[in-house]
Amino acid sequence: MSNNKIGVYLILITCFLLPFDKVFGSIAIGLTFLFSVFRIVREKRYNEILSVAFFSCVTLYLVYIVGMFYTTNVKYGFSFLSSKVSFLLFPIIFLGIKTSKREIIQIFIVFVFSYSCRCIYFLYNFLPKIIGDGFEKKWSFQEVYANGGFHPTYMSLYSIISIIILIYFIRNSLKKNISLFLIFFHVCLIYLLASRIAIITLLVVVIIFSIFLAFKKRKLRKQIIITGIISILLLPIGVLINKDFKYKFLQLKSINNFEYNKYDASSISTRIAKWKSAIEISKENILLGSGTGDLPDELIKQFKKIDCLQCKVKKYNNPHNQYLDSLSRNGVLGLLGLIFLLGHPLVVAIKRKNIYMLLTSVTFCVILIPECILNVEKGVEIFCFFNSLLLFNFIKND
Repeated sequence: MSNNKIGVYLILITCFLLPFDKVFGSIAIGLTFLFSVFRIVREKRYNEILSVAFFSCVTLYLVYIVGMFYTTNVKYGFSFLSSKVSFLLFPIIFLGIKTSKREIIQIFIVFVFSYSCRCIYFLYNFLPKIIGDGFEKKWSFQEVYANGGFHPTYMSLYSIISIIILIYFIRNSLKKNISLFLIFFHVCLIYLLASRIAIITLLVVVIIFSIFLAFKKRKLRKQIIITGIISILLLPIGVLINKDFKYKFLQLKSINNFEYNKYDASSISTRIAKWKSAIEISKENILLGSGTGDLPDELIKQFKKIDCLQCKVKKYNNPHNQYLDSLSRNGVLGLLGLIFLLGHPLVVAIKRKNIYMLLTSVTFCVILIPECILNVEKGVEIFCFFNSLLLFNFIKND
């Protein structure tokens, strides 16, 4: 067995463990990283580390390291850095271990299979409860955790990535019937989890892919119209059936001139408070920000000023917006690092005319607006894994 084959198997194991327990996943990532470093050193491929693609993957993490030199809360800063180490590990993994088209398809299959199994286990535990309630009771993300899932927004993100992969399978005539069923399965799961931003992101993906098909193959216009109608109809169906879905979308009505109302305990009002607090922190040091480890403490100070009781209950506060998080944490340097991290794959996708890479990049760009996905290991790992996989490998549309 060749060294590269061993590396591919390690990537497959890592991919399988992504949706599951982080302990075994971390061990797999560590072993795959060490093997990749061994290959890079043995083959003396140091020049590849100087590529723009690699630099785009690690710039934000380097900014975080710089931010440690002027942070006060060093303990939290190091904890924050350790949970983001995937920014360094996955680019090196996919630089050191080369994958063929066949092996990339295997990686896709393993990810969809693994995450779908996790979803089935979750639904096995969760569906009896919500069916018993007649879909009349809204549920919290703690209940999703308790029944074998993880945060609804992150689960929905994994489902959207799975849907993009399944679209690739269908267009390449790989298990079409199974892929169509799994797309329907993951769309239903997203609506069940009722994450607003995930549903909006899914609709954005559908619209972009429909436009792509319209220009690519005019004969598919009928299928495009049917797909669009089905996607739009799922919204009112979700509102009618799922009370949690209805509750979360009706909260959008509470937005009033983008002002925070301390008597409104909804997540929308709380997010507005967090966004405005992050902007105020950014104004204090627009170039460098508060420091890598100091943002939670600075947010609490701002919350006290505006009397945001709902904001203060969190142990580790964040602005619930990745762009504002980078700006308030590490200033303009942090925001530029994030833009480079997200923008370079978009540019590469457009240059390569690669719709799957474009859809994946747009998914992350949109879902980061109301969430700090890259502050949590589940979010960092899936982003870094697929961002590195798609950047360092050329995948054709057909």
